[in-house]
Amino acid sequence: METKFTEKGFFNQHLKVQMDNSNINNGRNADVFSQILVGNVKSSQMDYLLNLGYIRLNDTKSIGMFNELNIAANKNKFKKYEEIVDNSTLFLPKKFKKIKKSLEDCLEYRQSIRTFSPYQMSLKDFSTLCKYSFGQSNRTANYNGIVATSRYYASGGGLYPVQVYIYANNVSGVKKGIYRYQLNTHSYSLVFIFFLD
Repeated sequence: METKFTEKGFFNQHLKVQMDNSNINNGRNADVFSQILVGNVKSSQMDYLLNLGYIRLNDTKSIGMFNELNIAANKNKFKKYEEIVDNSTLFLPKKFKKIKKSLEDCLEYRQSIRTFSPYQMSLKDFSTLCKYSFGQSNRTANYNGIVATSRYYASGGGLYPVQVYIYANNVSGVKKGIYRYQLNTHSYSLVFIFFLD
């Protein structure tokens, strides 16, 4: 008899599941997860993960079509038309701060914090941080006549589906608010401004 459970995304040991209430021995997720790993219980999510290295004919056709039609290059070519330029657009300086630390030092000393400094970030520092975090790089590639640019972070298939929104709190010359980053003009479009502190 196959065990039934309600799946919510990729199955792992921390996922909450509903099982047969009469089975009180295997009520913990860790037990269920271990049964999946040894193959006693069927999981479509685990099948998917195990078959990531297995390419079917339809997958090959899809990859061929994706490459032949230049889907990523065509999609990114029109991104500039999504940008909003008006009186509230914040154009960032295109002269960037020279970073003197090594990549190793930058990675070593990177940390998340919850207590924020009262230090006001300069617009030049802010622009540099935005550019090298999610901005457009100077690298280009020509795909059958379409010039495609890349960014400073990786994206599967070059699709770059992420849209960056930031909360500017203490940046010199920038009103406190929520902004949407615009890649082609290296600018921010105002989404919401805070009038109260």
